[in-house]
Amino acid sequence: MARRERIDRVLGQQMADVERRIFLVKLAYEKYFSGMEPIEPLKEREALQRTMRELSRKPMNSTRERHRWQSLRSRMSSMEQYWQRNLVMIER
Repeated sequence: MARRERIDRVLGQQMADVERRIFLVKLAYEKYFSGMEPIEPLKEREALQRTMRELSRKPMNSTRERHRWQSLRSRMSSMEQYWQRNLVMIER
């Protein structure tokens, strides 16, 4: 039982890290769109996507973990659509 709790705790920490990184990438894109940063934060975005792919391969046993993961994935997906829409508008 202790091993499962440790796994749950590690997975929870990893999800908290992903949530924090999503927030930081969102801030970086807002700076980019407002003109404060001259370069799009692609490296940070790609690193976050890579981490999310790796985390999605891990087994999530509880409903709480799956719900939190689905929430993080949908938040990231909607932000990526928003960023893409803004990039297209800037190009035009």
